[in-house]
Amino acid sequence: MGEGRDSYEGDRQARIERDLTMMLSLANHDLQAPLRTLRSFVELAAEEHPSPFLEEAVAIAARMQTLLRAVLTYGRLHRHRLRLRAVPLAEAVAAGLDRVGLELDEREARVEIADPLPRVIADRALLGMSLEAVLDNATRYRAPDRSPSLRIDATVVGDRVRLNITDNGIGLPPEHRARCFDAGTRFSSNGAPPGNGFGLAVTARACALQGGGCGIDDSPTGVGLRVWIELPAAPDGDVGDPPTDV
Repeated sequence: MGEGRDSYEGDRQARIERDLTMMLSLANHDLQAPLRTLRSFVELAAEEHPSPFLEEAVAIAARMQTLLRAVLTYGRLHRHRLRLRAVPLAEAVAAGLDRVGLELDEREARVEIADPLPRVIADRALLGMSLEAVLDNATRYRAPDRSPSLRIDATVVGDRVRLNITDNGIGLPPEHRARCFDAGTRFSSNGAPPGNGFGLAVTARACALQGGGCGIDDSPTGVGLRVWIELPAAPDGDVGDPPTDV
């Protein structure tokens, strides 16, 4: 009886995994391509016949593309082949800043990086996704009377490394902070478009897959927030062993 139930539950889980994979595949092929085409047509129309309505249509199409990519990324995490190795945080942070460089420039953000940043045991792809989402959020929710400013530093506690990204934005009441890591939670600020609701959810899931965690604290300056990502520290003398597939 027990074996039969275990088999049924295993088959059920396998069916769920297959259905989710199929749904993601359909969304990837049957939604992304038409949406790209639609956006191109609207952008062309806006260039030839400028109007506020077409400009808004272009902005909506861009937001739809961003949201669809975020949903697909979140959905693919359960199938990601984990590759853990020693990763220098300095390199990961530099790559993350490069990926969101355009947004940071548009928001006139200033970034200060403490030196040195240690190494962690991480999956480079998942760590990159996590940092990109945190950096985007840290400058998106800016205060109206000051330009965004970030400080990135790290602390080592035992066998863990905590990477801190501290901003000078509008902050968030403690009772709402846990919700930031739930898929679909969105906040708006100062008339700027809200996030897509999946950025920090991807961060939380990615950190968990790597054996780490994340959270939000008050900024030590009393202004803004501190978002942290915690991962296992790379052992002394570890210069990057071959990846470990999980």
